[in-house]
Amino acid sequence: MTFIETATEDTAAGTVDQLYAADVADQGYVANYTRVFALRPEVLAGWAQLNGAIKYGMDLHRYELATLAAARALPQPTAPWPTAGCCGTGSTTPRQCAASPPTTPAPA
Repeated sequence: MTFIETATEDTAAGTVDQLYAADVADQGYVANYTRVFALRPEVLAGWAQLNGAIKYGMDLHRYELATLAAARALPQPTAPWPTAGCCGTGSTTPRQCAASPPTTPAPA
């Protein structure tokens, strides 16, 4: 389920259709970021200019390493479920919840 309504490849028209067609020609599919940026093409143009300026003079390997390092430096998001735990174990991490079976309340 998406939270943002975007045009499908069948309903895209005008500039959106051109952006989608460029992605399909270049990558074979429409990238998710293109779908979102297609809602505001001027923002896509600004993002492309910023991205190009960052990459300028940098080889692909260095760019990928810098991207990975920056992503790892970001704080990890908090769990989207209650802190009491999503599976009745008191766990607040997905890995722990997935590994632990749900508990049932003891009979009264």
